Amino acid sequence: MEIRKRQSPGALLRARTIPHFFIHQEHVMTVIIENGKYNREQLELEIRMLKALVDDLERIFQGDYPDERILTISPAITNWKLSARRATCLEGVLFEHPHLGYIVPNGITSELWLLDLDRNYARTFSLFYRLGQKDIGQ
Repeated sequence: MEIRKRQSPGALLRARTIPHFFIHQEHVMTVIIENGKYNREQLELEIRMLKALVDDLERIFQGDYPDERILTISPAITNWKLSARRATCLEGVLFEHPHLGYIVPNGITSELWLLDLDRNYARTFSLFYRLGQKDIGQ
């Protein structure tokens, strides 16, 4: 399944370096490092896409909304509604979480972006996590 990405004015300037689509995978956002190996191209793509998102959000925050030129080349959606989809995250006992408390027995993290099994850490959308023992049921 291919998903087209809407391009902002900043992204249009970088269009020669940003792919116009990506292949939907099981872990679209998650980059896993194991035995010193990871998908470098996937990580580079995620970085470019996140930078384009931040650029767009900063422009909107400053009152610079997308103009007709941008919206005309953007995909359309009809009969739309708010929905939710699965996202890869970590689940387990959280310790020393800055907002949820010292011990959270059934914690679930925000979306997982990077899992470094060599260095035993994870980076979610909001925080780094030190990885302890993996659930042996998995």
